[in-house]
Amino acid sequence: MKKLIISSTLFMASFSASAADLPSIKAAPVSSPPPLWTGFYAGLNAGYGFGTNNAINSVNYGAQKSYLNIFASPSAVASAFSNSAANTQDGFVGGFQFGYNYQIGKNFVLGLETDIQGANIYGASSTKGAGLFSDSDTGAPITGTANGSVIGGQSINAGVDYIGTLRARAGYLITPTMLVYGTAGFSYGGAYARVNNYGIESLSGSFSTTGANGSMTGANTYVGSNRQSQLLTGWNAGGGAEWMFMPNWSLKGEAIYWNLGNMNVSTTALGMSPISSATANDGTGNTVTAPITSHAISPGITKVNYQGVFARAGLNYHFSWLGAQQNKSVAEVTTITPQSWAGVYAGLNAGYSFGTNSNISSVNYGAQKTIFDKPASPTAVANALTFNSNNTQNGFIGGMQFGYNYLLNQNFVAGIETDIQGGNIFGSSYSKASGLYNESDTFGSIQGSANGAVLGTQVVDTGVSYIGTLRGRLGYLLLPSLLTYGTAGFSYGGVFAKINNYAIDSLSASATSTSGGITSSASASLISTYYGANEQSQLLAGWNAGGGFEWMFQPNWSLKGEAIYWNLGNMNISTNSFAASPANTIAINGASIPLVSNSIATGITKVNYQGVIARAGLNYHFSWVTPPIVAKY
Repeated sequence: MKKLIISSTLFMASFSASAADLPSIKAAPVSSPPPLWTGFYAGLNAGYGFGTNNAINSVNYGAQKSYLNIFASPSAVASAFSNSAANTQDGFVGGFQFGYNYQIGKNFVLGLETDIQGANIYGASSTKGAGLFSDSDTGAPITGTANGSVIGGQSINAGVDYIGTLRARAGYLITPTMLVYGTAGFSYGGAYARVNNYGIESLSGSFSTTGANGSMTGANTYVGSNRQSQLLTGWNAGGGAEWMFMPNWSLKGEAIYWNLGNMNVSTTALGMSPISSATANDGTGNTVTAPITSHAISPGITKVNYQGVFARAGLNYHFSWLGAQQNKSVAEVTTITPQSWAGVYAGLNAGYSFGTNSNISSVNYGAQKTIFDKPASPTAVANALTFNSNNTQNGFIGGMQFGYNYLLNQNFVAGIETDIQGGNIFGSSYSKASGLYNESDTFGSIQGSANGAVLGTQVVDTGVSYIGTLRGRLGYLLLPSLLTYGTAGFSYGGVFAKINNYAIDSLSASATSTSGGITSSASASLISTYYGANEQSQLLAGWNAGGGFEWMFQPNWSLKGEAIYWNLGNMNISTNSFAASPANTIAINGASIPLVSNSIATGITKVNYQGVIARAGLNYHFSWVTPPIVAKY
């Protein structure tokens, strides 16, 4: 027994010594998962821009205008055209973003993001004002007085064609896949404004010299228009939330306030001379000629402000170029087959619409205008306000689509798709024409004649605020993951047009009257200014046709590029033009002759809307019909 105990003790000691010489076995270190948000990303966005306090402020410096060859009533004209108003600019936006995130620990994410959006941000406003004047002067041998008032108005259309930002982001991870963040930085955008000035100056004047005197009542019409575009810069601030709903893919919603500052638009208004001179003869050889009103230019500045808030949604793909992917115990390889295309899908798109032959046709029916109480020169006015021109409408678009595909066999796919896009599709055109007339008439004992020419112009601003389609699709699978297709169907869109008509009717009139064997005569040179504006919006319907390619780059996700021709047909806009009386009487031998009465020129402008959309889109295919084939090994 003693020998057994000794032997056991020696064996245990020897085993312990041998075990001590063996290398130790330690547990493998546990690696922490890499930051989920770190890396580059890119995506699409779409939303709506809500205008805030977009103020309009117009300052006018008064007309360099003369009565009896002296400066008169600049303050009255300045008061009529110096006003303030609000101009709220709203509309759809859609575009692209690109950025980089850096995750700090488990909860904080810092980043930098840039984006650019096509925009249909637009607003319209109007202002009005008035001023009074009283002037007198002596320009030997003539003494004269004039009293009057000026009533002025202004219409302003302003908006943003595109807008982009460069922003820093700082966020907090509520959960590993849900990020809330604040953002702020630099903004830039393409701003535009069209300013239309119009006003009427009512004047009552009298003049006298030895043995002769005369009087005149009339109106001076001020008109002017200017359109200006400019790249503005400013700032932005906002916040949002982003959800990584599956590996590499995230959805975000955000609201961002932006401010691009102000654009100053010159707003010169030209006051046409309604009467450049008037003569009176008392029948005894005494004749007086008075310069009543010279051409006048009223310069000013209109300051337009651009600011608002975006509310938009976005979809991002995270490239995972930085930070290793998590190790997977099971490698998964997902196969894309023709069956992968079958089912319902939805997505976002953005692109550009190129205008084609969008024709403008204006037909005018002539003015109901009188000289010596006789209808005169309707044909001349009609010719001067009848135009044909091209109005190419271009701009950015962005929106969303929803559709369904049906696999006919292993190569052919049939489907139906609907989409709607906000659009900044805009065009502008300018046309001019002319007409001549020669009229004569007898008014009581007065014999009169008038000769003249009418020069007319038209400015047309047109566009599409939104456009949608409902289309059938038929495609062929070049590869299981690559589809080429044709598409055609129904189109609809919200269109608008603003028409501005201007015309100048230059008239030379003379009259004679015989009473008691004495013949008296009078003459006047007149300019009548026609001005009219109308703005109209309408929902139009038409058709479309096109084609494209779609690539399923990973299960359930596809990218597409397509070109679609669209045609919404025509919209007819009434284009009445009002001519203020430049002079409604002229005195001769104790009688007053009505020279030109108020007149309205009526017409119709037909605007065509068509173009080609070139766009890219991203779709998610809901595998409700056929699940993808997954091989595990």
